[in-house]
Amino acid sequence: MAGWFDSICRAGIELSQMSSESKFFSLLPRILVALTILLAPFIGGRRELMGTSALCCIAFSAAFAAVLQKDLPKPKAVLPLAIFIMLLTASGFVTESIHSTLETGLYFAACAAVCILVSSFFEGKSGLLIILGLVSFTSVLSAILGLNEYISSEPNWRVFATFESPGYFGGFLAISLPLMLGWVLYLKNAPLKAVSLCAFALVSAVLFLTGTRFALAYALIGCFVTLVFILKNGLLTRQRVVFCSLSAVVLIVVFLIAGHPLSSRLSGKAAEEQSHSLPFRVATWQGTVKMIKDHPILGTGAGTFQIAFPRYSVAGPTRMAHNGYLQLASEAGIPALILMLAAVYALLRSSVRAKSDTSDIGDVRIMLYAALGAVSAGLLRNLTDSDLYNPGIGFVFWPVLGAVSSASGFAKTVKPHILTRIALGLVLIGAVGLLYTFILGEVRAEQAAARMEGKDIGSGTFESAAAIDPLNASRWLALANHEAVFASTPADWDRAIGYVRRAARLEPTRAKYQLAMAELYLKKGEKQRAVDCYHRALKLDKHATPAMLALARLLPQPESESMYRRLLEEEESPFERLKGVPELVNPDYAWAHFYFGNKLLKSGDYADAAKHFKAAVDRLEKRKRYKKFVEAAALVGLVNPEEEQELDKLFMDSKKLYAEAVKHAK
Repeated sequence: MAGWFDSICRAGIELSQMSSESKFFSLLPRILVALTILLAPFIGGRRELMGTSALCCIAFSAAFAAVLQKDLPKPKAVLPLAIFIMLLTASGFVTESIHSTLETGLYFAACAAVCILVSSFFEGKSGLLIILGLVSFTSVLSAILGLNEYISSEPNWRVFATFESPGYFGGFLAISLPLMLGWVLYLKNAPLKAVSLCAFALVSAVLFLTGTRFALAYALIGCFVTLVFILKNGLLTRQRVVFCSLSAVVLIVVFLIAGHPLSSRLSGKAAEEQSHSLPFRVATWQGTVKMIKDHPILGTGAGTFQIAFPRYSVAGPTRMAHNGYLQLASEAGIPALILMLAAVYALLRSSVRAKSDTSDIGDVRIMLYAALGAVSAGLLRNLTDSDLYNPGIGFVFWPVLGAVSSASGFAKTVKPHILTRIALGLVLIGAVGLLYTFILGEVRAEQAAARMEGKDIGSGTFESAAAIDPLNASRWLALANHEAVFASTPADWDRAIGYVRRAARLEPTRAKYQLAMAELYLKKGEKQRAVDCYHRALKLDKHATPAMLALARLLPQPESESMYRRLLEEEESPFERLKGVPELVNPDYAWAHFYFGNKLLKSGDYADAAKHFKAAVDRLEKRKRYKKFVEAAALVGLVNPEEEQELDKLFMDSKKLYAEAVKHAK
């Protein structure tokens, strides 16, 4: 068996030698790395499983092509990055979701692979300029998409472009802006200088349109770091001073034109709604620190923050810690965070040590300093957001970090042992194979969902999706929901409930599976079992308002009224008051107001009844105002499309009874 593997690997190396003569195979790792960077913001920005898995596949394919090379440029920071990935893997032994840990571990491994490949195969000034050029090109394209989105949206709209939220898009542009400034100062050709200045204006304008205050602050700090390095190294000529001043003027003019989404969050009504942004983050950090104290060594499992955090949350809802470093420590343990920071330090140290060796690259040093400014912005961003976890940012940040570490161009070559090549090759093949099951499972699930809507885009079924990706709890939940649609006998309902139970076993601390199981028990007619599931959901997530509302409707008095009262108490709690995205309006509280409004109206307390009806109307009206956030709300479980008609009726009834209460109160 070993001889067979040995023959395969030697054949691969011979192929590498043969191909390097034709120049293609030696370029393949570089081509695949470049492709990863180019695609990152467009298919990775939304943190969707298929897009992230595709990017990881390309990155691992690049690494596999590199392993087959005869001679490898010696990479930087391999040891701390390797131990970091091992610790992420080790967190799988205690994880609250094995699939989430696999996803996150593979994602960070792919980021590490791209960083290592860039530090090896893109050495010297040409490599630095290629990587920074690719990042800048994707930034300009993303900015164009963001500008187009703003033009076609309502006033004060904060642009997302291809990202999950305005915050992540702002984080991506915060890394890009120092690079844009670098091109303005580096390029000498007048037309190119004009183009770079326009690109700087475009990126800064769209950064303003994201309305992300922290991103803007860190982008400006990154630009400042760039200028400090340029000044300190005697590269700030008179002409560059002029263009620095011109860039500052452009920034001010752009703010006056495109700064409204940002300025509206600093003053006025929108600022009042957003005033809890920092307290929300602080409360989230406090809860995350409690998570770390309870799980200091291996965390709760890489990628499980959203599952574990509800037990610690006092503000929210949130799927991220809004601090990449705290989130990593909470998910994978403090040692994993230390190793990741050690890898970053090693790469930056290589850059600083190489500065004495970069005098021969001349003015290209300006772009090196711009890259250091970009890295500074990216590192700072993770103090107030979890940008590390967004593939649209991660597959840009890590390559830039790898590029600055190899700018001197003095890379030794190494020849890994044949067994090392075999081991790495098998690991990479296994990783790509696993990612392929994620992608295929997602494709089959989407095909099945489309067929439910009458569209024939493939032969995929929910059963095949679950069979292909059996560790993904959401696959079993989707299969259960599909079974429930066609269930007509107790056996059908039992089968659907069994699928939800399987999902719950895969993620036992997640409340949403208890909620789903309760709904199925209700449809089957087993009320008490449904009530038990709702109670379990509240134990797993004390802020689960759908469970409170369901229990208020199912329980007899006085338990029913106590649940409605609990809803009103929850509405006044920091969890509801301190929200990172006020546009996510939870309609569940409106039902509690309607209940007490009705009760008070019948008892003759018209003034207090009017207050409750008015609160219900205001909440539902606000929800309608933020209709573009329905998709985002659905992601955190605040919107169920099937309940839209009920909410519309509730809105009309609340308005009618409010008018009646006001009339009698007079």
